[in-house]
Amino acid sequence: MIVDFHCHVGLDLEDGGQSSLEGLKESMEINGIDKSVIFPFSSSDSDLIKNSVELLFDSQKYDCFIPFLRFNPNTITLDELKDLLDMGFKGIKLHPSAQKFIIDDTKFDFIFEELSIRKLPVLFHCLAHQSDSEGFRVLNLAKRFPNVNFIIGHFFGNDLSIIQDCCSLTNVYTEISIHARTLRLNRLFTKYNFTRVLFGSDYPYDSQKVVLTKINESNLDEVSQNKILFGNAFDILDTQKDKV
Repeated sequence: MIVDFHCHVGLDLEDGGQSSLEGLKESMEINGIDKSVIFPFSSSDSDLIKNSVELLFDSQKYDCFIPFLRFNPNTITLDELKDLLDMGFKGIKLHPSAQKFIIDDTKFDFIFEELSIRKLPVLFHCLAHQSDSEGFRVLNLAKRFPNVNFIIGHFFGNDLSIIQDCCSLTNVYTEISIHARTLRLNRLFTKYNFTRVLFGSDYPYDSQKVVLTKINESNLDEVSQNKILFGNAFDILDTQKDKV
């Protein structure tokens, strides 16, 4: 069993990148991937929600996709969020730099309070900027909302300084797209004993095959590899396992 926790579907208006459910499914079949978490590319606020809903309904034609909701926290209301989550999304994906919001600003707490009630996870696109670590801000949220599972995207947002802090927060995970390397993966398990790691490809920006190869070449034992490939994903989605 393999679960890819980071896949885009649709058209990226910024750089022209594009993908489809059919293309992703083909990649999954070639590489032996059983499930993929999917969400749309960045776009206008209304299109983020529209494209999320379309993906939700289109994904129901298949049994291999796990749809996440995307939206702009600056413009959504609690009632709108509740109505959207009632449609059956399995989690949310948030992109602070694209939607221009501060991850741990308390004015967005209503979002994570709702996720806590519903036991739904949130995946953050994260980067380490010169003056700020978006990953560190996720840790602030994880402390405030211990019943929400937080996934720091792109291998801690490439901010390795937060790994030690992540170890003490059992509701914090990372996925390995873009910034993971074989030695980094190995040291996560062998040096830090941090095991809450998810397979994520950032498809179509990277190849699912390439990311799988990184795992295979990281000199990790089978138990550790299985945590990355599916074990941690199922832990996060445990409350919905009958639907995943």
